[in-house]
Amino acid sequence: MTFPPATQTALQDAAELFRKAERVVVLTGAGISTPSGIPDFRSEGSGLWSRDEPMEVASLSTFRTAPERFFRWFRPLASQIFYARPNSAHEALAEYEHAGHPKTILTQNIDGLHQKAGSDHVVFKLARDTALELARALIALAEDGSAGA
Repeated sequence: MTFPPATQTALQDAAELFRKAERVVVLTGAGISTPSGIPDFRSEGSGLWSRDEPMEVASLSTFRTAPERFFRWFRPLASQIFYARPNSAHEALAEYEHAGHPKTILTQNIDGLHQKAGSDHVVFKLARDTALELARALIALAEDGSAGA
């Protein structure tokens, strides 16, 4: 793949930072899994919420009062997640970890693709977590390698 010179330089600089870092924490969200066929929530036209109103299909209230509606919405998504395979980004992160580079993946994804790719140091944090909670997790990782979760 060919990149413009400025992009190539930025990629080389980022790669050098990764190589030299004592600890690396990778933050991922839905975008890393969309190439694996799992839709994100907010993308225009393809996101889950562009087709459905979240509070009408995916809320705890709907689950309690109209479970058939919740499961009618959730079954296709669960099937996509179950059959999804890790893509090259998931595999690259797992390879980086297995090459002996200490790192942790902090994700909000429920798809398990990081683990399917072979990553062992995956910390799951829901999107509802506050920035302060995320900062605490990152500090705990920096201090002793644990996420405290």
